[in-house]
Amino acid sequence: MLFRRMLSLKRVKSVLFQAFVCSIVLVTMSCLYVSKAYDQEPDNTNWFIGFRYREGKKLFIPGDVPESPLRQKRTAEYKVQNLVMGVETGDRPYNSATLSVSIPRGEKNKERGIPLQQVQTRNMGMVQSDEVVHTNSGNEPLEYVFITSYSARESHIYNMNTKAKTPVELSAETTTKYFGVLHAHSSDVTITLQGTLVRFSYYAMFLRRWAGPISAVIIIKESELASTLNRIEAAQFPRRLILNLVLDDEEDYPINYLRNLAIAPVATSHFFLADMDIWPTPSLYNTVISILNMPSSDTDSGRGNFNPALIHDVANRDTSALIVPVYEYTKACSSFDTCVKERETRLPAGKTHLSQCVRRKVCRQFREGQNLHNYYFDAWLQSNFTQPLVKVRCFVKDKQEPYLILRKSAKLPAFDERFVNYGYNKVQWVAHLRYAGYRFYVLGTDFAMDVAHPRSKLQTSFLKTMREQHLTMNQDLYASFLSELVRRNRRSVTRTCGKGGVEVDLEASIDY
Repeated sequence: MLFRRMLSLKRVKSVLFQAFVCSIVLVTMSCLYVSKAYDQEPDNTNWFIGFRYREGKKLFIPGDVPESPLRQKRTAEYKVQNLVMGVETGDRPYNSATLSVSIPRGEKNKERGIPLQQVQTRNMGMVQSDEVVHTNSGNEPLEYVFITSYSARESHIYNMNTKAKTPVELSAETTTKYFGVLHAHSSDVTITLQGTLVRFSYYAMFLRRWAGPISAVIIIKESELASTLNRIEAAQFPRRLILNLVLDDEEDYPINYLRNLAIAPVATSHFFLADMDIWPTPSLYNTVISILNMPSSDTDSGRGNFNPALIHDVANRDTSALIVPVYEYTKACSSFDTCVKERETRLPAGKTHLSQCVRRKVCRQFREGQNLHNYYFDAWLQSNFTQPLVKVRCFVKDKQEPYLILRKSAKLPAFDERFVNYGYNKVQWVAHLRYAGYRFYVLGTDFAMDVAHPRSKLQTSFLKTMREQHLTMNQDLYASFLSELVRRNRRSVTRTCGKGGVEVDLEASIDY
């Protein structure tokens, strides 16, 4: 009897061991296959490991995985994350592998993450996307830099290998000529930035968090040119970072001129007007790409504001402005040089983490209480809110300055370069968009973070003027500018709200 029991137990152990070996082989093969399939996708190292570590071990945290621009079905719950990988077949559509990752139950896993060895993979399958995707666009070494004289308003292209300078006009054509094809998708987005050398260390971070092209303007003294070129060469940036060094020895900061310079060489269909302190989530680029490239012929897979063809049409109109919701991370960096190291891994990477951060009062709505960013609504923070675009019916007042994604078209108003330093510089542009017929839509599933930092000399001076003189720089100029808009255009398409008006209407169709 004892012998039979031992034999039976031995058989059970044998079966369990064989099952264990098979499961290990299957999981390993799945991961190897997906890793191979995903080899050419930008930021491929981020799709599975997440962005967090505990005691030196890599963790998977729900929400950390960047969304793919390829076909995907990603659940709102944290228990399962559906990811899509793909490999290019010539210039034709991707053959894509779908992988589901099951997260063990437990509330703590939503916050703390779990070790990689506890993640279970399943449901491998092949699908095909109808989108043509160019891989590795712009990831070759940077060879050229623009150099612009602020006083002469002249630009040159500088070859960092030959040290030759050639006069050029800033344009999409010039960018393509010297930097090559930078768009990976038929509709693509370049993030535009402007700043000083103080935040030079931020560019590597932006390149990690934004997989598309970046157009950045850095204003420097003429005496700093040689050392700045040396820093750029040492940084070994990829060519999808389009840099323009603006030489200016004056004390004022010509912010709107710099913004126009950043937009001018954009060679993608759209651009995201950001600032150096506005850090996109690692998934924001892919979120926007998936919206812009939804199949325009797909009229059956969703209704109303979830209809892919309608979303594609609205997002790609010349007069659509997509608002990227921004939240503040309130704990300031100790210095500009250490800011990326101190903050990048702590910033929320998804809505679940963001809502927790808001509850802890570490995060909050951007410039809360100033009525400059009136696009927030309670449902947005919920993880199950998945509507891609939400229409803005009206603004609470005419002074708004959201961060926007727009199509680069002939209809696009330029920034008014009379506005320098602080005060109304972006407000005037948003007002111009409103009076030029633009309609505004809030991104429903992604966001960016404003990272607090030490005050610059310019900001300190601006705040001192406000306190002492009880006014804001450029206030009179803005009043005059707004009068000009009203006189020329009579009224804006996106009006100010009347008494009791609702800015964001979840029930309203995103169509006209």
